[in-house]
Amino acid sequence: MQFTKVFSVKKEVSEQQFLRNVLIGITKDEKSPSNIMKAKFGKVVEFNSEILVLSADVEVNYSGSCGYDRQEQYQTTESKYIKEGEYYTCNGVTKRASYSGSVKVDVVKTRTVTDWSPHNGTIKATKASFALNEDNGDEELANLFPKAFEEAKDESVVEEGNATINLSAYESAIGICERKATYEVRWPGDHHKNEKYNFKTDVNGVECYIVPCYMVEFEYNGKKYRARGLAIGKTNEVHEMPKSDGKVESIEIIEKRRKLNVAKAEKPLKIKKLFTVISVIMGIVAVYGIINSELPNSGAKFCLPFGLIAMAISIIISIIIKIKVNKAVEWVNIIANNEKRKLNTIKADSLNDLLKKLNLPTLSVTEKNSLTNVSK
Repeated sequence: MQFTKVFSVKKEVSEQQFLRNVLIGITKDEKSPSNIMKAKFGKVVEFNSEILVLSADVEVNYSGSCGYDRQEQYQTTESKYIKEGEYYTCNGVTKRASYSGSVKVDVVKTRTVTDWSPHNGTIKATKASFALNEDNGDEELANLFPKAFEEAKDESVVEEGNATINLSAYESAIGICERKATYEVRWPGDHHKNEKYNFKTDVNGVECYIVPCYMVEFEYNGKKYRARGLAIGKTNEVHEMPKSDGKVESIEIIEKRRKLNVAKAEKPLKIKKLFTVISVIMGIVAVYGIINSELPNSGAKFCLPFGLIAMAISIIISIIIKIKVNKAVEWVNIIANNEKRKLNTIKADSLNDLLKKLNLPTLSVTEKNSLTNVSK
């Protein structure tokens, strides 16, 4: 099995540009600790990666079950307040109330029912995919290729070089094409389940792009990490990041702390819900007082003022709690944003110091603003 064509892509990004972009990317990372620029960065290593690009015609035979929603009415019973002497129906039997109070009455409600039916079909689609031409390739590095290749200059791509198809990468690329083809399936109805797909795939061509890449290792707290990128198109990179031990501040830690503090500040909302329920109940009591105000010995005349007063107090308490919670949450967010802005400034200044030390261009005003701005 041979590649249809093999291309070599010329280097467009220098080692210095790559390293500078890595340092900026690591600094921007919300997981990076405040002192990440104290890490020891090694020498940038250049290497080539083979990108396998495959195009295929995929026929998808699919089957499954499609659900169609419909509304249906059903009868049930629920509690309702009935005056003495009024008629009501329960379980199909009409009765006359011998006293005022709560009774079970028939009601008609509506619910959603899903009817399921089998469905199958066939579609055809032409799809393309890419993968590193090796066993267990670096997926993060490979994912940089489509955009970087689109940004690369036409004159940088030359049809030359030798490469052999890696069977694992080839099969992986076919699988990606087949998975992409399933996205073209349009299931009727409101829901679908038990989907099954069978594929007939004809490969149109397999090309290889030999792309220059960079890698740099850095050591932080005694452990080594790495960053990688393609040397074509605009500067790009993907990097590993140390897991925070909680001792050194990071944007991620500040955000976790903010969410915890917001949750604490919102705890009184549970009490607010209780007073909301009480206000509704007291409203019902007031309505009862209005309806039964003329009944002797019912106590209804006391229900109206008591219900209205208790309802008003409950509403006022609910409003006060809501206002206080909103202010508390707003203050938590202000503190967190200030902490993030301060930390981002420290990280940007540390980055600038390292860039000067490495004789790399320092941050432009736009770059520094993008680093210090708070998005959350």
